[in-house]
Amino acid sequence: MMNLLQLAHEIGLNPKWVAGTDGGEYHSPCPKCGGNDRFIIQPNKTMLKCTGRYWCRKCEAHGDAIQFCKEIQGMSFP
Repeated sequence: MMNLLQLAHEIGLNPKWVAGTDGGEYHSPCPKCGGNDRFIIQPNKTMLKCTGRYWCRKCEAHGDAIQFCKEIQGMSFP
């Protein structure tokens, strides 16, 4: 299974490491709204049973790897 950082690279984002918070924090432009360096990825942050989270400080898109695949990549999750 791919983590959020790998998923971001797959869609052409090039997140830059900015902090060691929760195992690493990366910033890039938001794939939804285009906000420059407002899209935050923490691939090692644990939330409930899932690992990794993302959020945009501009459009407030957020979630885990499954939500990323649904919201950003347009995939379905039956």
